[in-house]
Amino acid sequence: MEGIEANEEACGFWLERSLCLVTALVPYIGYEKAAELVRRAQAEGKTIREVAVESGLLKAEEVELILSTAELTRPGIAGAKKLKPKRSAT
Repeated sequence: MEGIEANEEACGFWLERSLCLVTALVPYIGYEKAAELVRRAQAEGKTIREVAVESGLLKAEEVELILSTAELTRPGIAGAKKLKPKRSAT
């Protein structure tokens, strides 16, 4: 395994297109709204980030914070140190 390096650009590309990113938004918008975002992203060929901002459920700055790689890779709710979950996740 020596000499193998991650292709950061490719990793970022595929992460951005992953519909599972919506799970980080659930504490802020709830399961039903999150499912709506996934359906819309699939239907329109867009990313979760794009449809989350377009939906108006969260501000662009909130989405950027929540879906940042730093927030997604630390334990706990992404963005919770700076944002408070607004809605019940149910």
